[in-house]
Amino acid sequence: MFRFNIELLLRNKVLWAWPIIAVLLAAVIGFYGEIQSAGNSYSFLLAVGDNTLPSGFMINGLIDFFILIAVIGIPSHFSKNLDSERASLILSKPIDRTGFFFAEFGAVMTVSFFYTLITDIVLAVLLFVEAGIFPFQLYLAILFYIPLLIFTIYISIVLLLILTHSYLASVLIAYLLIVPLSSFFLNAETVLNMLGFNSDLIITLTDGLSYLVPSAAGAEQLMSGLNGSATAGPIDQMMAGVLHEGFAVFDWQLFGFVLISCLPFFLLSFYLMRKKEF
Repeated sequence: MFRFNIELLLRNKVLWAWPIIAVLLAAVIGFYGEIQSAGNSYSFLLAVGDNTLPSGFMINGLIDFFILIAVIGIPSHFSKNLDSERASLILSKPIDRTGFFFAEFGAVMTVSFFYTLITDIVLAVLLFVEAGIFPFQLYLAILFYIPLLIFTIYISIVLLLILTHSYLASVLIAYLLIVPLSSFFLNAETVLNMLGFNSDLIITLTDGLSYLVPSAAGAEQLMSGLNGSATAGPIDQMMAGVLHEGFAVFDWQLFGFVLISCLPFFLLSFYLMRKKEF
């Protein structure tokens, strides 16, 4: 089942846009822009015309775009696998539902890692040719960050697909509702204080709820940071972000929170998949 899902994902033409766009953008930047070393192992400067931009500005925008492609393209095969006729055929083979479920996530994370690696290679070639630099911490951060962020969003899509059987609704709800909701929970104390809700009970309640929703916002903050502003909710400290400051600022507490927040949706999806009738 794992190999079958891998083949489906690699044949997904929507996902082909990810490496194609990465190559095209690298060619455009190499032709029209100028890249300069920032003197560290995690960033660089991009000069376009009279403007000089830090690497984080470009990298964050590209990652958001690639994530959007992945969110749109990746769930289509699982939606088809949940179709009654196809699921019945698959499960008639020597494949149990546990294998069906875990093979799905294994394939998605493998393909996400593969396309992220291609992106890293394209970026590495561009930076080496244009500036003679190899910011390895940046490459490691991208290789770690994109699959993690995809996982936090995809686990929501899987649960919604099992519940609704609607590919479009699952993608839209996960991307437009659950991801912003995770951002609210992560910064609940600040938001509630701005709205005039200073009750310790409400803040405690929202902190507890933050562990029940996959924290895509936590993954984003872990890598991109908030430009030095204080975070709120379950994680209350200053963040700079690995993409901006390297792994010296990697926050293991926030990373643990992101993983824990994915467990409720993951376990509920697994339970429902085990009980689902086709």
